[in-house]
Amino acid sequence: MDLTDLRLKIRHFFRKYKMIILVAVLIWLIIFAINQLLKLRPKQETTTTTYTPTVSVMDNTSKVPAKVASEIDKKIEEYVGYCNNGDFDKAYNMLSADCKKYAYDSNFEIFQKHVLKMMPTPKKYSIQDYSNEKNRYIYSVRYFEDFVSTGLTNSSYTYTEEKIVFTKDGNDLLMAVGDFMDYKTFDDATQETDYIRVEVLSDLVSYDTEKYTVKFINKTDNYIAICDSQVNNEVTISLKKEIRKPEKIEYVVLYPKQQKEVTFEFPKFYDDNDKVSSINFNSVRVLKKYYDLSSTEEEIEQAIANALASESIQIYVQ
Repeated sequence: MDLTDLRLKIRHFFRKYKMIILVAVLIWLIIFAINQLLKLRPKQETTTTTYTPTVSVMDNTSKVPAKVASEIDKKIEEYVGYCNNGDFDKAYNMLSADCKKYAYDSNFEIFQKHVLKMMPTPKKYSIQDYSNEKNRYIYSVRYFEDFVSTGLTNSSYTYTEEKIVFTKDGNDLLMAVGDFMDYKTFDDATQETDYIRVEVLSDLVSYDTEKYTVKFINKTDNYIAICDSQVNNEVTISLKKEIRKPEKIEYVVLYPKQQKEVTFEFPKFYDDNDKVSSINFNSVRVLKKYYDLSSTEEEIEQAIANALASESIQIYVQ
């Protein structure tokens, strides 16, 4: 085939398939233009989530050992199963002795009320390691409806949540529910003056609070005001970098020779890497006569000004 013949055949081909070739080129140009536009568009940021129930939320370098994690999974599954089936006694018997005694006052009915608050109906659950400290593993457990079986696909996602704590004690793995962390007693957390004796007896530690039980002994024949909202910061705890007040102000006034035990609850996260060093009673007032609800502001101010003594008492609890 000579060159002239080849050119004629090529010209004939393009003339015959001209429209098809034009459409193909046009489609290619459109695709090319779209790709270029997509490259120029700013990328939308997308959220990525990871569900790693054995890695601590508070410290992602801390992980529950595989053997312990497996045992924890089984215990939580067993506990929720008992609660869902109404076998509350079996669920109660899974708890550590300290949790039963100090979180629920060794009272099965108090525990049962807690379960019904968390799981009023049978629930599904999810778990997440929240924080770890030495041989203690704090899990956050959420209880929620089974949307598949209940048909609540259009309902808002609601759940209850609690911290369940597992403590490795030798070969045993002790379990505590209801945010209970620890219970501490004090041998010598005591201060005594000429007027009053103050003893810090115990500290009930929950995940987000600490409750100190304190015994006051009035040694005088006068009234002693510990806290009655007449003075700022009457009761506080000392942390490394701050002073903290109770969540609720307790009214504490001692009558002559009276003894009284009072519990003060302070906000304090268990895993915040801080320790309470002392509990402070910053305005202990010894009064000849105590003002009452009918007293005027002037009478209250005069009674405080004429106090037989006013002192602060700091008791170390570390």
